[in-house]
Amino acid sequence: MDVNSCLNRLISVKRRLAISVFLQIIILVLITMALGVLVYTGATGLMSNWFVNKQVMVSGAYSIGNNVYVSVRNSGNVPIVIDTVTIYATNGTSLGSSDSDQKLEPGKAYTFVIDVKGAVTVGDTIDVYIKLSDGEVTKVRLVLQ
Repeated sequence: MDVNSCLNRLISVKRRLAISVFLQIIILVLITMALGVLVYTGATGLMSNWFVNKQVMVSGAYSIGNNVYVSVRNSGNVPIVIDTVTIYATNGTSLGSSDSDQKLEPGKAYTFVIDVKGAVTVGDTIDVYIKLSDGEVTKVRLVLQ
């Protein structure tokens, strides 16, 4: 067996084992499209959160007499409408609620006055539920000042 026949035999075996150029191009195009779709969906999801940010923050709650004052701030970048602010004891008992369709612009704050039904003293831990007009509910647990 001479060297040329060995090389020809080796080359013919390698040619049979390889994937055709056409299939290589098809596979690369499919992989590129799949990665493009993943990057597109990730980028649009990320960017949509940058543009619309609803964030409600409770600055604090304090008690004067039978009233509890809850200070709420819109820390997001879009206006929100607060339907109700409800106060619960940590055992789940409702202490009172304030119904108002209060609109808060971004960066603005409002203090809700809630007439409590039960005995609430300074230092008690309460749960504040804030329901927005779109149905979103934010829960904050804090100590009454």
